[in-house]
Amino acid sequence: MLKAPKFWYQKKDSYLSRSLYPLSLLFRLGTKIRNFASTSKKSSLPIICIGNIVVGGAGKTPVSLKIGKILIKAGYKPHFISKGYAGIIKTSTLVESWHSPTSVGDESILLSKVAPTWIGN
Repeated sequence: MLKAPKFWYQKKDSYLSRSLYPLSLLFRLGTKIRNFASTSKKSSLPIICIGNIVVGGAGKTPVSLKIGKILIKAGYKPHFISKGYAGIIKTSTLVESWHSPTSVGDESILLSKVAPTWIGN
């Protein structure tokens, strides 16, 4: 079974942590304002969100591919939604077989090999 690392729960009060605390309050305030100002959308479809605060290298794409394959094997018809990171297309687009990694991003190409994949910002 996976366990959280012990350092997550260690209380280390340092000059750096104390000096960054005001910035964390500003970040928290900004997040609250953004959440209040934005509207959430409800979907009648089930959604699995695979995300992380880490931008790259956290394993989100391999996990998405595996879950997609499991869902297909179970008889579901999953679709992937991605930002199309590093692609030049910025509008909502269904990734097609003729798209290149330059146009829709390399991760979107990988995902589209398993299930329909949509990109957009």
